[in-house]
Amino acid sequence: MLGLMVAACSMAFCVGARGFALPALDAARPLHDHASRSQMHTSALHASRSRAATGCSSEGPPTSASWSCLSVGLLLAGAAGLQRRRTRAAPTTRRVTLAEIDSLVVEDLPKFWYPKVSITKARRFALVESIRAQLDKTFFLMAWNYFGFTASELKEAQLMFPTAVKARGLRNSLVRKAAEGTEWEEYVNSVKGQTIWVFVESDTDLKATIQAWIAVNKKFN
Repeated sequence: MLGLMVAACSMAFCVGARGFALPALDAARPLHDHASRSQMHTSALHASRSRAATGCSSEGPPTSASWSCLSVGLLLAGAAGLQRRRTRAAPTTRRVTLAEIDSLVVEDLPKFWYPKVSITKARRFALVESIRAQLDKTFFLMAWNYFGFTASELKEAQLMFPTAVKARGLRNSLVRKAAEGTEWEEYVNSVKGQTIWVFVESDTDLKATIQAWIAVNKKFN
């Protein structure tokens, strides 16, 4: 593509600067004279090289016609590059065969399976799975309502907890879905309102977490 653009630009500039214009032939000199034609060709070649070396033309700067030729050359080069890119596009690979689909049974379906699912719902399911994985390794779970907090106050309150503790603002419905069938289900179902969920994975962080919550409650309430 780069070579095609350079060739198009060079042609446009040469045409605009009349770099290929040959000197006029003498009508009195016979055309069949081989020596004369060779001499004229050599003169024209020297004139073209001298104009190319100096970067200018004896007939003045490029005219509007030269810029038109340059624009057409660039457009053609761009179209050729786009066509080349389209031809290079790799076809989409098929990851699942029809035989594999026909061999599926009910036990192979995921827990949250729907015949049709949107990208938003798929992301929600992925978030539920990540919350469930976090609950499986959680030693202590706490939730507190942040109603009435400003954005800066909420951020400051979250930073008061130990760094090893995760304090996240999550939708209660997602946490309830993730807690189904776990030891946290009863507690999670009792939580209402705008909630910050605090996940403590180690018992060594429990004391610092309780102290942080007491400090938050004292400072902002």
